[in-house]
Amino acid sequence: MLVCVLCLFCVVSVAAAQSAPPAWMDAQVRETQYSKALYYSGFAFGERQPGESVDETVQRIKDKARTEAVASVQVSVEQTINRVNENSVRTSNGTTDVVTNDRTHSHALLQSSIKDVPGLTVDSWVDPSTNKICAFAYVSKMDLQRKIEKRITVNLTKVSMTKDRIIDLLGKGDKAQARQDVAQGLSLIADVEADQMTLLAIDASLTSEDLSVAETESLKNDFIAFESQLAHGIYVKCDINATLFGKPYSRLAQAVRKGLSDAGCSFVDDSSAADWVVSIQGSAREYNSAQYGSTTAYFVYVDVDVSMTDMRSGLVVFSDQLSEKGSHTLRLEEAAREAYRKVETKLCETINKQIIK
Repeated sequence: MLVCVLCLFCVVSVAAAQSAPPAWMDAQVRETQYSKALYYSGFAFGERQPGESVDETVQRIKDKARTEAVASVQVSVEQTINRVNENSVRTSNGTTDVVTNDRTHSHALLQSSIKDVPGLTVDSWVDPSTNKICAFAYVSKMDLQRKIEKRITVNLTKVSMTKDRIIDLLGKGDKAQARQDVAQGLSLIADVEADQMTLLAIDASLTSEDLSVAETESLKNDFIAFESQLAHGIYVKCDINATLFGKPYSRLAQAVRKGLSDAGCSFVDDSSAADWVVSIQGSAREYNSAQYGSTTAYFVYVDVDVSMTDMRSGLVVFSDQLSEKGSHTLRLEEAAREAYRKVETKLCETINKQIIK
């Protein structure tokens, strides 16, 4: 009997503990223990909606609290950016001195949003008497500062490694991959700049050295230079010769060049300056004709031999022949033109698939 009484006492104690509201449910406790000077926080509450499970409701309320906490960080950062803007130009000894964080940089950050807050904790509680669900999200500014400082270090290391990889890719002539790496690097730099402003919002006494501003700006300038260097696209040398029953047919070359240009490629005359060399030989051949009353239908095939050489390796990575049939009731040349028009689309798709990654 003693065991049963003890078990009953334990069950009652656990139930009581589970139903007791957490300390953060008290607004005064939140203001004192999680003060705005030391924490970023967010509080939310709500009830189940029709068709919603308890778990779904809890998650929805927790998301609201998380959003509010993240918004409090964003507001703090925006206030810091505004403060930097107000002091971005100051007069000293009769000269104008511009601080590191210029207006353009600050305005760009002001338009961005905080992607995530590392170390953010979100707790929830269901009031058993009312079934009201409450959630509280919070993060210590000190803890957040440590995590963001570490993230800045990690991201700057990644950017530096990406820079080395881009230099290697440019040396090999792999501009397509270099472009992707430049975009990735600039994205990481934007994250670092946002984190720097968050740190400044947490602790206004941090210096440019503390924030690694000089290193960030140096890497940013390098990546902007890479972006400019790669702005002209992939360089292609086109060797195209197409004939229409022995006569030159220039439309095929025009169509191929337009397709490559639309895809962002530029053209060079020297193979040594090219990323790719595209060689095309096209010719028309008479197939047959058919008589339909007083009308004669002419049928012609156009055969196009195409090869693509990757100048980074010097290897021919693609070689094939494309053929299309054309018909016309006027003459053989018009049937050949129709066949060429058909092959143009297929040819451009084939070339771009190989060159544009």
